[in-house]
Amino acid sequence: MSLNRADQHDEDKLKRWLSALLEESLNGFPIHALFLVSESDQYAHDIFRKFRSQFEQSGAGFQHLVILGQHGISRSELGLLSSLKLLSDWVPCLIVFAAGDSILLKKIKLPAGAGDSESYCETPRAWDVVLAGVGTQAKRSDWDTTDFNNFPHGSVKELLEDVLANL
Repeated sequence: MSLNRADQHDEDKLKRWLSALLEESLNGFPIHALFLVSESDQYAHDIFRKFRSQFEQSGAGFQHLVILGQHGISRSELGLLSSLKLLSDWVPCLIVFAAGDSILLKKIKLPAGAGDSESYCETPRAWDVVLAGVGTQAKRSDWDTTDFNNFPHGSVKELLEDVLANL
């Protein structure tokens, strides 16, 4: 079966993400962030670009910030949604994994569609709180994880391995 562009792009990205996680050294960066979007979610794309800029300034690698769905909703994206117990109406969203002894996660629904993410009316915007934390925190012990939930999959690596095995 041939994969369409979105499926191939996102499957390749999942494989690269898994490979980067397997090679990751302990650099102390406290989180991994995953954006699940569609090609029409300009708000979410703008928010991702802000994250990318902040992550780059903070010394994070590719394995710390990944976006799927830029070319359409893919099988990889649907597999991740299912594994995270989210329905497709959660796209676009941001999933934040706080790494450490026990992995925690936070699910943040993002505004759909086009426009300026600055004008979004939720205050404080949940993604801004996470982004501010990235800019000021150096290690997991300093990260405020009070509104995070336990991650039921063992590790992000195991989550990706499961999703890739089921594509």
